[in-house]
Amino acid sequence: MINNEVSVDELPSVWNELFKKYFGLDVPDDRQGVLQDSHWSCGEIGYFPTYTLGNIISAQLYEKMSENVELWYSALKDGGFYETKKWLVNKVHKYGSFYKMQELVKNATGQTISADVFMAQLRKRYSQVYNINLN
Repeated sequence: MINNEVSVDELPSVWNELFKKYFGLDVPDDRQGVLQDSHWSCGEIGYFPTYTLGNIISAQLYEKMSENVELWYSALKDGGFYETKKWLVNKVHKYGSFYKMQELVKNATGQTISADVFMAQLRKRYSQVYNINLN
């Protein structure tokens, strides 16, 4: 069993051992294993939850922006996303340091942070791509 303290020298073997245990797969080399992401090799695993939170929030922002057809028409019309950027500036960017995250998202989207919209978008996207029902 692996204890909580692992030296840098032990990381590749520990990674490979746990990868085999959790996924049933052998790791062919360190490049595809412990070094496959710079966050792991630097010990910055705290970034992964923030990426997930960013995906969840962006799904909510996307859904809210999708209600405004003019944002998308302007992007198609001139090839830029000027109206979309303006919406983001007015709803999110200019308040970024003023409100706490939950309040900022609620003000911009009308909803508190929730994975529901993100999960619905994933289900829709991947059920179409893989022709499966994910409901």
